[in-house]
Amino acid sequence: MMAQHYKIYFVLLIVIFLSSNTCYAQGLFEDGGGTGTDFSLVSALLPLLLLGLLAATTPTATAAQAAQAAQAAQAAPAAVPVMVVSVPVAPTPPCVSETCPPGFMLLPNQGISRSCYSDSDTGAAVAGANDRSWNAALTDCTSTPGAYLWRPNTEQEAAAVRNKYTLPDDEFVWTGANLNADGTFRFAIENGLLDFTDLPFGAAAPGAPDIAPDTDCVGLAFDGGEGEWKDHGCHTVRRYICEYPRVSIIIQLCGNNLFT
Repeated sequence: MMAQHYKIYFVLLIVIFLSSNTCYAQGLFEDGGGTGTDFSLVSALLPLLLLGLLAATTPTATAAQAAQAAQAAQAAPAAVPVMVVSVPVAPTPPCVSETCPPGFMLLPNQGISRSCYSDSDTGAAVAGANDRSWNAALTDCTSTPGAYLWRPNTEQEAAAVRNKYTLPDDEFVWTGANLNADGTFRFAIENGLLDFTDLPFGAAAPGAPDIAPDTDCVGLAFDGGEGEWKDHGCHTVRRYICEYPRVSIIIQLCGNNLFT
């Protein structure tokens, strides 16, 4: 292909040169003495003959190029128009409570419990100044939506809460458990069962559960470091722990997001 281009350029140069130098063209076709055959007509037509040669060589190259172009066009995939659609994305509502409610705190080791806790003795001018009866304690805890009187689930959780709020061995604190009409002890609001014959940890205090009247509310003491469960008179004022279960709040929020 490159050689054909050079031939075309060379022929064009000759045509241009002979067209501008008629005398030189005539000399090519006359004898040396000027007595030979008259080639003036040939010299005049020489540029036209060269142009004809150029026209004869050009189509070959053009046809080859056209064939290559046709092959390239067949091989190239057809352009497909792309439509870009902008779809607004609604923000995902959070399903995790990032912080505890005011007055509540997390345990140092959240592997033990992810709940938040508050102690009635926190901020008291003197120890026991904020002690409440069981019903008053429950009312105070539930004044924070989602919170309730403490439900100790494991010995590790109870020990962590005790250490965080420095509960002494002889301190008796209310839990959320109380006696129901069906004769079972259950945790208020959360409604979990507390069975004195199958406690989650620790042991029942001597004589517990007591069948005496008005001993329907359950507390926990840490005599000797081991949790001791005892039902007591609900009207007695005691220290209490409130619990805010973040896990339950997470489930509730996610459920609301899925079904609303």
